[in-house]
Amino acid sequence: MSPKKRNPQHTGLPSRWEYHHGAYYYRPSPEIRHLWDNKVRFRLGKTLSEAYRVFAGRVEVSEPGSSVAALLDRYALEVVPKKALRTQDTELPLIPQLKDFLGHIPVVALSAVHVYQMLDAIDSESKGNRMVAIISHACTYAIRWGLREDHPVKGRVVRHSQGSRTRYVETDELRSCFAIAPPLIRAYIPVKLCTGARKSGILRIRNFDVTDDGLSLTESKTGERKIYEMDETLTAAVENARLLMPKDIAPWLFHTRKGACYVKDNDKTSGFDSVWQRWMQKCLDQELVGERFQEHDLRAKTASDSDSETRAAELLGSKLAVVKKHYLRRPRSLKPHDPRL
Repeated sequence: MSPKKRNPQHTGLPSRWEYHHGAYYYRPSPEIRHLWDNKVRFRLGKTLSEAYRVFAGRVEVSEPGSSVAALLDRYALEVVPKKALRTQDTELPLIPQLKDFLGHIPVVALSAVHVYQMLDAIDSESKGNRMVAIISHACTYAIRWGLREDHPVKGRVVRHSQGSRTRYVETDELRSCFAIAPPLIRAYIPVKLCTGARKSGILRIRNFDVTDDGLSLTESKTGERKIYEMDETLTAAVENARLLMPKDIAPWLFHTRKGACYVKDNDKTSGFDSVWQRWMQKCLDQELVGERFQEHDLRAKTASDSDSETRAAELLGSKLAVVKKHYLRRPRSLKPHDPRL
């Protein structure tokens, strides 16, 4: 029988770490065991992100060694825990793999050639791009920590070119799908289209965030606080949501049957996503759409249907260049040139 493959998340761990029976543990040396509750094996947590947070809270990180592996360990302990939880869940499993590729190289010797070799060795282009982004950010901190003076990645390594998503949701197909949508989706979509805000920000709206002055919403990604004026369209969207979602059992405008918020402590929205996916499958089965669309495509629809590019950028709270590249998907209607031959 062939040996069981090891999960990549369980390899390349920091020194004296181990994965045992579904959890991560740290084995402190005898001289510092008193700092770890006198335990031979100290339990850090079930997930890698939790383990790094617990470990960082217990130790005072000393100056790292000269290798990229040591740099990445310090980066995982000091920098990653300050990022959004979903970002932590994405980045932490990739750090051991980065150490496998680049960990043996001294920080001062790391070059763009090494990073390109790693990028070419990874089958998934999106995964490769994420790993380049991580090592690039870690090198920025290497300069900050005095480990080297120049940046070996920024401006020197070109990541895989991945085309932007182009799916534009037509109003007619959205109306057809809306007719068979469950209450949660019928409550959610009008608010989404009015604001163009991100999913987590909308799902965190509380009833007292809606006043006569406007709807107050904090963007989950940027932390930007917005106040949308309660015009006729947004007022109707909010009232529609309150009608479809019983408002007397929870403080949230959108909530589960038990009155809980759809955004969990780890920033994931699995409950909402399941409802969305079942609805999309039903739309496909009934041939209401030829191609499924994502919740995020509605953000692009709001931008594409806006009066101007500037207005789209204002609504989405993104830079104009980002809006043009990722969110303006509706084909433009152009007047042909008159050559006057």
